[in-house]
Amino acid sequence: MDDKILGMINKSCKDKTNIKLTVGTLDADDNKEIRVFDQSGEVQNENYIYEIGSITKTFTCSLFAKYIYEQKMSLDDPVSKYVDGLDDGKYYPTLKRLATHTAGYARIHIYEEKPYLTLCHQRHTSTKGHDMGLGWIISKSNNHVLWHNGGTGAFRSYVAIDKQKKVASVALANYLVTMDEIGSSILEHMQTKRSNCN
Repeated sequence: MDDKILGMINKSCKDKTNIKLTVGTLDADDNKEIRVFDQSGEVQNENYIYEIGSITKTFTCSLFAKYIYEQKMSLDDPVSKYVDGLDDGKYYPTLKRLATHTAGYARIHIYEEKPYLTLCHQRHTSTKGHDMGLGWIISKSNNHVLWHNGGTGAFRSYVAIDKQKKVASVALANYLVTMDEIGSSILEHMQTKRSNCN
């Protein structure tokens, strides 16, 4: 690595107490280099764990490409070929459209009472503050409201659904700020608006 790259790494780590920045290289001859830095400079590589977020899509698509190469799947196959129980006659994107983020879904079908959605939306366990479905947090004050939040790095997100009133909210940020208050306020606004219409 040249001085310019090391300068950028050191600048990124400067004054950040808990930072660990790992860089790696691999060349055509299978030569590998992994280097770890913190605010004091280069440190010993101790196999730190990182969230890689959307990079996992590249691994999924690599496996997908392997099956295409082995002629076990086709880019033009619809999703319905591999997922049992989907309604006949409805639009299901091709695997290519899923893999290239061009599936064309206008909305998530959150109101369909499919057995798998019902299973996700049921209480499976409870904590002091919330009930838990499969992948969803269920409001104790209104068990028709399901929500979840997330974040990777400096990104934050929030999604909520009121199954009874059939409204949903999403809040996303590319900065280290919580989206919970904004997302839940939007949902409350939509719930009130829906109640006023009835």
